Amino acid sequence: MLIIGRTKVGFPVSDQSIERTPTVILIGAAQNPGPELAKAFAASGAKVIAIDEDERQLDHLAAADPSRIDVLWADGFKADTLQVLKDAWGSEPIDLVVNLMPLRQRADISNHMRLLSMILRTMIRGMIAGQGAVLNIVPRPQDYLALPAQGLWGAMTGASAALGRELRSKNLRVHVVGVPADAPDRAVDVATYLGSAAAKTLESTVFEVR
Repeated sequence: MLIIGRTKVGFPVSDQSIERTPTVILIGAAQNPGPELAKAFAASGAKVIAIDEDERQLDHLAAADPSRIDVLWADGFKADTLQVLKDAWGSEPIDLVVNLMPLRQRADISNHMRLLSMILRTMIRGMIAGQGAVLNIVPRPQDYLALPAQGLWGAMTGASAALGRELRSKNLRVHVVGVPADAPDRAVDVATYLGSAAAKTLESTVFEVR
């Protein structure tokens, strides 16, 4: 079951004849640095939709800027949860989808591949309308023998690069930002830039923040 603002999911279609407010979706929004990102994007003028299973943290996020931050509670968050959004969202423009789940579930590579696929299947019409991008924030292992973490990094960068090549003709991008596992907040500056209009000219890119 998904709930947005304590009501059933439903998104109004914007009037394309007026200047459009950018839309940013945060998946795993309660995961650090999700709260900081939500506030930063809201402060920049974007509409933020924060998705997570932690209802208490979502309440805190919504209270931070009620006019800019909507929360979407996912009960038992799994990849197929996003399927509910597909018809409700339609082709409403999306500028950036930030996937924070690799910071929370660091060893489940197959689930991350399913989630990345589901993000695109669910939101691609909106992303095409907004000439948007997916940003995966992934812990970058420093220890070459940390094989589960190395495997996740390799899988996410490889899948993102392949998807970026396939989606280039649709003017969509799939980025990765690698961050130290103990300092994920270092992704904030890069992430907020990638949500800007200037970043729409970039190719799909892997960024490493140290």
